[in-house]
Amino acid sequence: MTIRSIAISIVVLSLAAIGAAADPRTDDTYRRIVGEIVIPGYRDLTLGARAHQAAWKTYCAAPSAEGRDGLVATFHDVADRWAAIELFRSGPASEDFRRDRFFFWPGRKNAVERRLARVIEAAAEQKMTGELIREESAAVQGLPALERLIFGDAAPHVELGVGEDGRRLCEVGEAISVNAANLADDMYKAWESRTDLPSDEAKTALATDLVTAYSIIKDVKIETVIGESAEDVKPRAAEFWLSGRTMRNIILNLQSLDRTNAILRQTLPADASLPAATLSARGIAESAQPDLAATAAGKNRSEAIFLLDAVDAAGDRAIAEVPAALGVTVGFNSLDGD
Repeated sequence: MTIRSIAISIVVLSLAAIGAAADPRTDDTYRRIVGEIVIPGYRDLTLGARAHQAAWKTYCAAPSAEGRDGLVATFHDVADRWAAIELFRSGPASEDFRRDRFFFWPGRKNAVERRLARVIEAAAEQKMTGELIREESAAVQGLPALERLIFGDAAPHVELGVGEDGRRLCEVGEAISVNAANLADDMYKAWESRTDLPSDEAKTALATDLVTAYSIIKDVKIETVIGESAEDVKPRAAEFWLSGRTMRNIILNLQSLDRTNAILRQTLPADASLPAATLSARGIAESAQPDLAATAAGKNRSEAIFLLDAVDAAGDRAIAEVPAALGVTVGFNSLDGD
């Protein structure tokens, strides 16, 4: 199952539109989530992406072990910042396919590898730039392509920055890092400049993002990887499998939802169980082994199932509790994947 193949059908209606009395505090809840989490998150993403861009420039100018360490460190830093904000999918992030271009995942039929190979080949004929990358397939515009260049999957027998082929890889990586930083900046500036908030439509979109977030973590980030049995485990279906970040990203996703729930509490009913359910799932993820696929394929498979069930339980509470906390209501929810 992929995010693109999931048919997410969530009919979310404004309570005001159906004649119910909306809690006026829901506007403040929305403003706080956007002002304290979303906008700062995209600002931090931009800063991290610019730092990673600078690391590429430094390394490619004079390849060294220290410079490569800088590439790896800044890659993980920008990936951390992305994981903290990626579940806020609507609004400026979705315009012009920005989020898909920044993080093309999951990809079908080795799209990243195939498109990246073409770009590397094209770089032999013309200097690759951020502007040219922006015109390329979404598959090569952001983090997944950078991951393959840094961690060796793009050209396993070529050392990044060394020799003619290595310098070509460096040129491509630097160009992609420029484009990724520009995309992050576009998302940040677009969020920061919005003046239509909090509208019913915006609150509806946020509620949908939060409800959907749990389904993405469960269905795409966990269940697709661990399969129905140890024999069905798919390590390469895991998010950031090449850089070993799969569980790290799940943890950061749940931490972000945890922070969001802390704000939602002001309009959640006193007996709401979403915050506790999310905190429980987060705790299980934080205590799990870092390699989700290896855990699911080994004797401790039950730990992966335990995490799956915990996220599923939190998702059920999100469906029941998030919409009302934002002054909207979910009329129908279904997730159907191929």
